[in-house]
Amino acid sequence: MPEFVGAEYYPKQSVEFEIEDGVLKGIYQTTIANLNDAALLLAVPQIGNLYVPIRVGHTLLLRYIMESWAHEAAVSVAARKDNAGVPIMLVSRPKLVQRKLLRKFVRVDAFIESNLHLIRELSDYGREKFADKDLTPVMIEDISGGGAKVRLPANFDVQDQRYALLWFTLPYVHKSFYNMLTRIKTVLDDKPPDRFLIVEFAGLSESERNDIVQYCHRRQVELGREK
Repeated sequence: MPEFVGAEYYPKQSVEFEIEDGVLKGIYQTTIANLNDAALLLAVPQIGNLYVPIRVGHTLLLRYIMESWAHEAAVSVAARKDNAGVPIMLVSRPKLVQRKLLRKFVRVDAFIESNLHLIRELSDYGREKFADKDLTPVMIEDISGGGAKVRLPANFDVQDQRYALLWFTLPYVHKSFYNMLTRIKTVLDDKPPDRFLIVEFAGLSESERNDIVQYCHRRQVELGREK
């Protein structure tokens, strides 16, 4: 039985869309340039030196990934503009998306130094610029392709914030993440003074998620050698 949930979209979100047949059949990575209650403005993806020739009337399967779930819905291209900078296209904004379980991710002990900033609403994402004083040093204790466990400083108050932004660099794969959006799932504080934030990654591109998965696999090998 298909499971449908409310859609969550925000500016600069990494998404992908699939064209299921025809000469353009394939999966394409893009971002949401802007949005309103009725529509999403997407950057037209580029292959080599050419922009994908998607036209008005094309039906796309729009998809974003959160934790171990794909969220997808069919949308129609209502307009396209090619006259300035990166071409953009306007698609209808789904209210509901079908949620599908993806593969399970391996979670590994990590101990990665990171910086953290909390926000309450998705509308706040991408609208602020952060100085060092706005960021809180934290430690990522474990990580997977779907999320992470973050050790919080003593007396750090999460309040009613719903999202956490993270800055960190992964060893082995030498990949840096800046202003990464995550959703707060829970706060663990049952063993004071230790407190942890459990987050799921939101809006990662497939290549970014693959970098994290690759790191997890290499870290797993390293931990195996230490035993």
